[in-house]
Amino acid sequence: MARKDILPAAGGNVRLVFRYFPLSMHSWAQVAAEAAACSSRQRPDYFWSFHDFFFDHQKDLTPANVNQQIATHARTVLGLDQAKFQQCISQGGGKALVERDLAFGSAHEVGATPTVFINGRETEVVAPEQLLTLIRELSPSPVAPARPRTSAPGAEE
Repeated sequence: MARKDILPAAGGNVRLVFRYFPLSMHSWAQVAAEAAACSSRQRPDYFWSFHDFFFDHQKDLTPANVNQQIATHARTVLGLDQAKFQQCISQGGGKALVERDLAFGSAHEVGATPTVFINGRETEVVAPEQLLTLIRELSPSPVAPARPRTSAPGAEE
């Protein structure tokens, strides 16, 4: 939502930082988050492909099929080194990043997704039009279209 709806409209006044926070209510979410983390180790754009796939298919994902769904989607990601990706997953290469983000979220009392912070403060506003209004109110200058800045997980320390 933010990447597609907010960033193009808000331009250079917004920076999106994504953090992993797989919810336990989605029994497949930890595995999916670790796979997305492995994809981002190769290239940040690959993360967004997995993010969007998991979001779009969350009702179809189960603990029994998530690994197959991950493998199937991975084959559609152009340029993703399949052997490196599978090796990362099998060796738990995404686990540390996901666990770091979970700890960060817990320390900041995050309890749901999405959780939106603006200028370091959590906001209840999550609808795109409300967020854009708030961004305009907080911006020191008029919002002009610019190249949106996004950070895949792990890109921000």
